[in-house]
Amino acid sequence: MSYVSQRDQDLLVNHLTASEVAIFLFHGVTAEKSVGIRNYTGKHVQLDDFSQLMRALAQVGSPISMDEAYRSLAGQAPISPRSFVITFDDGFWNNLSLAAPCLADLGIPATFYLTSDFINHNSQSWVDRIEGAIDAISVLSYRAPHPINDVFPLVTHDDKVRFMQEVRTAVKADRLTDPDTFANAILSDLAPLGESTWVEALDRKLTWDEARELANDSLFTVGGHGRTHRILGYLSEEEMWQEVTDCLDLITKGTGVETSHFSYPEGFQGSFNELLVANLQEMGVVTAVTTIPGRNSVGGDMLRLRRFFVA
Repeated sequence: MSYVSQRDQDLLVNHLTASEVAIFLFHGVTAEKSVGIRNYTGKHVQLDDFSQLMRALAQVGSPISMDEAYRSLAGQAPISPRSFVITFDDGFWNNLSLAAPCLADLGIPATFYLTSDFINHNSQSWVDRIEGAIDAISVLSYRAPHPINDVFPLVTHDDKVRFMQEVRTAVKADRLTDPDTFANAILSDLAPLGESTWVEALDRKLTWDEARELANDSLFTVGGHGRTHRILGYLSEEEMWQEVTDCLDLITKGTGVETSHFSYPEGFQGSFNELLVANLQEMGVVTAVTTIPGRNSVGGDMLRLRRFFVA
């Protein structure tokens, strides 16, 4: 199934301007067709579509690295006309196996933000775990735990998509709900009905050796994306500090490269706060990206960079 149309390509190209930097957010790239509800959001873009998007951007724009974006936005170097930065969150293996070769063929730099626990344990995010669990089962009535507290049929594709949409909205909005604890409760409820699906093309994460390969490629940059992908703005100061420092320390240890770039998990307004921004600055982080849409101008806030969500 293809998720990217000509209209999507035009939308991305239209984000490019003469004097600003557009940053684009991806998660993964896949060469396999989706089955069930796995990848129903198109979080992993089909390889042909990704290639078309990159070619469309490269034909009219100036691909730059995050380091180049920093220098330009800080006024240390001129901004190339129609500049754009490609970024990936989480640390999926397909970033190396599929996205990187495509980018290399076109000479497009990219930044890969790594969630260190995903790399350590080849583990899934809380939302991918739930998606895998309900993909594997069929039940006429399921009562979801707090903060949803409602009954859903989980039989058809549409049933399951509606449930996942409710899950994403409710859990991200509730500061008191730990997403992993919520996911554990659902997986415990549904375990007797079927084994969760694991799709190598969608679920496998980089190893540290593979992350090192990306970090040591002059075209690519690695950055931090939290230790466990928890929403940092919802945590105590101590928990927040631990999430960030553990992540950045493990990236340095695992790749041999010290990073000065960060991506806020989830990235919406409220998922980070002034204290976190100050802590990042103190640690020597020079850029941090959000998921708040928009372009970036010279003199703007380097630790609240805007990104256009693609997939």
